[in-house]
Amino acid sequence: MHRPELTTSAADSTADSQGVRMSLENREIVVYDSSQSHHYQHLAPGSILRLELEQVGTSIFLETNPCVWAPTAFTTEMCQLILADTCIGKRVLDFAAGSGILGIVAGMQGARQVIFTDLNPQAIVMATRNWHLNQLPPGQATFLESNCFEAVSPYLQQTGKVDRIYSNPPTFPGTREFFQKLVADREPHAASDWNHNGRWGRFVTDALIMQGGTLLNPGGEILFVTTSRQGARRTQQLMDHYWGPGMTSDRADPLDYAHPWTERGEANWVVVHRLDLPLADYYWEFLPLYEEMVTSLGEVEPVVEKGGILYQKLYFIRAIKPPT
Repeated sequence: MHRPELTTSAADSTADSQGVRMSLENREIVVYDSSQSHHYQHLAPGSILRLELEQVGTSIFLETNPCVWAPTAFTTEMCQLILADTCIGKRVLDFAAGSGILGIVAGMQGARQVIFTDLNPQAIVMATRNWHLNQLPPGQATFLESNCFEAVSPYLQQTGKVDRIYSNPPTFPGTREFFQKLVADREPHAASDWNHNGRWGRFVTDALIMQGGTLLNPGGEILFVTTSRQGARRTQQLMDHYWGPGMTSDRADPLDYAHPWTERGEANWVVVHRLDLPLADYYWEFLPLYEEMVTSLGEVEPVVEKGGILYQKLYFIRAIKPPT
């Protein structure tokens, strides 16, 4: 498939389904470096991030916007796992899509349809633009503004269920009042505002775990990332309840392991990838709340210190729809 070139020629453009011309000409193009991801949120609107995907020998181009979270290490690790998955002919849901990068990777891998959903209306705009910027077929993508599954479920009831759900959901703690104000206010908000996600940062993650299986075809799967900051024991308990028995560690942290999906035996869900990531400074204000999780909920330590640096644990969880 032809991709846009890093030149300023007249041919270096693409059009979305509304005929909007999106060109790389005269645009700032920044080669993505995951170690610098915290800087990308401050790029000028309309700047282009170029992410290299060595497995498929191509690049992803993403237009940036201060109202939409730029890709982080969470995202790039998810991309690697999706690249190793089998998307050909699959119907895919990119849940809490943000820039749309996970669904775009699925589209590049041969998904027959990708459905993007996000509560943030500006994220839906950017996911749409980024799909077309990467010259993927317009007729193979659908874009839905939805508070979790409120708009998604009726759409899938009419059009059929999906084979894969990919998600990198928001993780900031936040109050219900803040969330309700955000939903009611139609004015643009900073990307960080849209990352607020209930007291323990679990609102969207819990919706995915509790409802995601109802949207999948038989044999369908979810792949998502969650963190120690949100409570590993709570995640393990919900996964066992809604997805059936999974694989757990015999350590204090039940998710502190990684195991190949193809070697899971009878387990319905597995942590397929584990990563320790330095805790970004924008999480520091929540450290007292994270410690409250330990004392009031009996959670494992949400952050660990190594060499004077605080780290969070990332858990990449894959699950298969349990038999009815």
